Amino acid sequence: IEYLDLLEAIAAPSPGQSTRDKAMATLSTMVGALVLSRAVEDRDLSAQILTAATKEILDRPAGVER
Repeated sequence: IEYLDLLEAIAAPSPGQSTRDKAMATLSTMVGALVLSRAVEDRDLSAQILTAATKEILDRPAGVER
């Protein structure tokens, strides 16, 4: 839960979505990407999964829901 608290502290507020919800979505994306990247045997696919998740999180405009 410490990670969730940290992500919530740095999440930008947006209309209709609490910073807690944004933090949960971000943490879920991070954990899911890590689990999936470890579940596949193909190193290239593993790297693609991690890269896609990273880009999705970092490219989210502050204050804009997807």
